[in-house]
Amino acid sequence: KEAMAAIQEIYVNELDKPEVFFDFAGTIPGYTVSGSERDSILYASAENHYAQGSYDKAAESFQHYIDKNPKGIYATKAKFLKAESLSLATRWEGALTAYEDVIKDGAGPYLASSLYKAALIAYNQREDMPRAFKYYSEYIPLAETPEQQYESTLGALRSAFKMKNAAGVIEMAEKVIDHPRTTDDIRAIAHYYTATIALEKKDPDRAIKAYNEVIRLNSAELAAEARYQISSIYESRGQTD
Repeated sequence: KEAMAAIQEIYVNELDKPEVFFDFAGTIPGYTVSGSERDSILYASAENHYAQGSYDKAAESFQHYIDKNPKGIYATKAKFLKAESLSLATRWEGALTAYEDVIKDGAGPYLASSLYKAALIAYNQREDMPRAFKYYSEYIPLAETPEQQYESTLGALRSAFKMKNAAGVIEMAEKVIDHPRTTDDIRAIAHYYTATIALEKKDPDRAIKAYNEVIRLNSAELAAEARYQISSIYESRGQTD
């Protein structure tokens, strides 16, 4: 047993050839590697690359584990660490897809983190607003910290505004405005987004109400734009503000 453990160490950790070790072990009379042992050895091989900071190799090894053990003991963890590896290697599209694979597995210890990181990549690196909005929105009720909950709500609002999702803007603007961590400057932006969407939806009264909130909260450029928009609305009606 001790001799085989030493041989395993060489094949798996030093040579990075766990499959060769399995073949070798099969030639030893009376020695077998059980299914659960194979599962653990393949996973440990991949995790070893991750621990050493060899993220490209780690991603490849985690995928090999997943291919060999799609329902293995460490399958979901392997998917998550594959995503982490790709993210650390700045392979953004691959990382986003890998986080989505974890998300598809549903509830579990890596779901919340995968939603948050998928949203960040979709918004910042891929500029994919529909995916960003989806993952920010799904993360909010699962948020791991109050700060991340706030950042995700704000991220969902910005994503909705950029893709002109009126319902999303209204929903997330209300959440941002009411959030205890929100500053007046951010509240002003949320009201401004609401007003802009209201104008696009031909709802000038709602737009005026939101623009007035911008003016109440902000004395800078955003307030000047709000005053201009209110004047334009009244002018289009043949009125003066």
